[in-house]
Amino acid sequence: MRRIIGCLISLLFLLSCTDRGATYYDEFERKRDVGLHPVEYPDLLGISMQLLKIDSLILINDFKGDSLIHVFDGKHLRLIRKMVSVGNGPGEFLSPLEIQVTDSNLYVFYRQTSFLYSMPSAKIPEGGKELEKLFQASDGANHLYPLSDAVFISSGFYQKPYALVDRKGDVFKEFGEYPAYWPKEESFPVEVRAMFHQTSFLKQAGGERFLAYSSHTIDLYDDVLNPDGPVLVRSWLMGKYDYNYTDGAMLYTEKGADTERGIVYAAGSRKYIYVVYDQSKEMNEEKGSLICIYDWDGNPVELLQFDKSISCLVIDEKENRGYVIAQHPDDALMYFDL
Repeated sequence: MRRIIGCLISLLFLLSCTDRGATYYDEFERKRDVGLHPVEYPDLLGISMQLLKIDSLILINDFKGDSLIHVFDGKHLRLIRKMVSVGNGPGEFLSPLEIQVTDSNLYVFYRQTSFLYSMPSAKIPEGGKELEKLFQASDGANHLYPLSDAVFISSGFYQKPYALVDRKGDVFKEFGEYPAYWPKEESFPVEVRAMFHQTSFLKQAGGERFLAYSSHTIDLYDDVLNPDGPVLVRSWLMGKYDYNYTDGAMLYTEKGADTERGIVYAAGSRKYIYVVYDQSKEMNEEKGSLICIYDWDGNPVELLQFDKSISCLVIDEKENRGYVIAQHPDDALMYFDL
């Protein structure tokens, strides 16, 4: 009898471990190794934080350098211009910036002051156009993303994980629930959970769905401009995690030793979501990245495996390519065929 009970306990343990461990890799039936090809980029890159695309132009948000946004013509392989000078003077900014684009505008969120700036997308290649100051977000805002040119979504230190913001910078709705896949964090203060699950966003091209993703979790929403709030389609865990925190003069969280770096970036097309996942655990450990492809219902489609570490990604539907920033060994613009 004791042996049977022991076997049952072992089985339950294995099942629970399987449930926590099989969070992204095992759900994909299709897996393939993918090679990266270098792009002839005519300049040096510092630390690249974002890749965005407007027609044939690739925008690189660079953490270092005299200018923070590089505008590169991917079709003709030439650098069109550099934008946003570094400094404390008029029209100058300090890193880090967050940049996003709609069909109409480029948006630049300056975290140092929480101001949001914009520029018509058509003016990006021309040069000589200053960014227009739109509004100052609340002190709690950490990320700001345009769902349209009139409604923005923000994450940061709110009572709920997401806040909808109007064009004046006022929060008119908070929604969602902070993740609690790790049971211990249910007892953590909201500020601690917000600090660990710092959330970025991705809207479906030409659609009504958007993604809210942190380092280990994803929320998929529909009906983004619903007055009653977006509708949750699916939430899922990408990798197990745990963390500790200190709350003194400055709030600080630290991931557990067995926690993978997790989601580092996400990009999308009209049909698919592309999630860049880093399996590394230690700070200096560099494993090849994965790109997990889902449809916009959250169903797994295909897992792409790379032998290099990827930090940024943008999808070119016309050319059927994905452009990435990869460690080669320093930051390099590269591409792969879809």
